[in-house]
Amino acid sequence: MALWIESQVTIGAHPKTKKLARHLEVSVPTAVGHLHLLWHFAVEYARDGDLSKHDPEDVAIAAGWDGDPQVFLEELRGCGWLDDDLSVHDWADYAGRLIEQQERDAERKRKWREQRRGRDADAGGDATGTGKDAARDGGRTQPNNTSPDLTPPTTTPAEIENVRLKLIEDGFRTEVVEKTITQITDQIATGTVIKQPLAYARKASKAMAEEFEGRAECLGCKNVRALVEPEGLCSECVMERTG
Repeated sequence: MALWIESQVTIGAHPKTKKLARHLEVSVPTAVGHLHLLWHFAVEYARDGDLSKHDPEDVAIAAGWDGDPQVFLEELRGCGWLDDDLSVHDWADYAGRLIEQQERDAERKRKWREQRRGRDADAGGDATGTGKDAARDGGRTQPNNTSPDLTPPTTTPAEIENVRLKLIEDGFRTEVVEKTITQITDQIATGTVIKQPLAYARKASKAMAEEFEGRAECLGCKNVRALVEPEGLCSECVMERTG
């Protein structure tokens, strides 16, 4: 299963990113690259976001930092990208839900494969010449011409992943794509047949996108809500700061 994380479009303009770039004496795009490589490392080797169990040099190498590893970690912590215990800041909110979604998708796919194997086992092997008929005929494969195959088509995990990639290429937001994929996999798990999954997904994603229109991730609470410009905060966070 391919591992991935969200990449917020505001990351380059975030004050913490600009501060990190100044302190490391690198450009903002370079700082953004270091952060993404750091998050990629966490997704694969520290899925709980805790980097303290890894050697600082390994973390620095993974993030593409060629300087002093301790300086790199201290600057990440000082700029707010790491907590005092060397955990990625807000990791549960930022990537935890995506990791949980990936794990749920993997579990759905596993159950789907088990159900499919069960259906194949129930159907027996005679239609393909692997059962008793094949044994009586010297093991030669024999076609079953007694009736047409009326088994409804199924959507495979590979097709679902292809749908996900197509939706991303279409420019749908990550939240929309994940909700659509979850909706499709849930329906398949209940036995619903989706004859044209991509067309279905695009229609569902378009409807969801309209619900998200005018919304973005709040820089304060990190929830996707209608924001009050130019602060980049939702109304609740604005009230908390001004109250």
